[in-house]
Amino acid sequence: MKLLYLEDNPAARDYVCRGLGERGFEIHTSGDGQEGLDLLLNDRYDLCILDLGLPSLDGIEVMRRLRQARIEIPTLILSARSNIEDRVEGLNVGADDYLVKPFSFEELVARIHSLKRRTSNGEPTPESLEVSDLVMDLDRRAVTRSGQRVELTRKEYALLEYLMMNSGHTLSRKMITERIWGVEFEGYSNAINVHINHLRNKVENGHGKKLIHTVSGVGYVLEEREDEHEVDLLEMA
Repeated sequence: MKLLYLEDNPAARDYVCRGLGERGFEIHTSGDGQEGLDLLLNDRYDLCILDLGLPSLDGIEVMRRLRQARIEIPTLILSARSNIEDRVEGLNVGADDYLVKPFSFEELVARIHSLKRRTSNGEPTPESLEVSDLVMDLDRRAVTRSGQRVELTRKEYALLEYLMMNSGHTLSRKMITERIWGVEFEGYSNAINVHINHLRNKVENGHGKKLIHTVSGVGYVLEEREDEHEVDLLEMA
């Protein structure tokens, strides 16, 4: 996902950019409202994260002009303004969501994914994720492989959804622990191994192709490959 983050506070901007970058997002930034509006009008982004206290144009005016120009990019306001009037105004001028600072980083990531599932530059997104013959119905929270139902625990479903949403892209073990467990990586290495092994057993047993692959020394990727033979060096270590 290609994101634009409009924030005039360098420390806040660096913090969010670093965290989202570690999770595989492509993130562009600006600290000026007018410059940010110009970027939104002239380039293509999957989602905008918008602070309200911007120079040149504040966030409300950026949002208003964006919608007047019929640019329907999904937009999340991220602001320290917590009173109900500010939140109502932000949503009324066209923002899709509003998150108050200070915030949980995992909640920010969850809201980004939620917005992306609902919209894609104003167009509805598919109601399911598909990789090879593996299908996840996002509305029914149901998973099938070759038409056969796959029963998953809550954590296994969350892990598979994360892998499928990023199919073809390697997710580090740190990214997985912070996304699925909401904690730092240390101490959760065995938990990842256990859940990946359970997920593989449920998704791959009885099927010809392996879909969940280990990237040695890094993490995991879900994709269809021609060469299905691999040695899981991470889990043997």
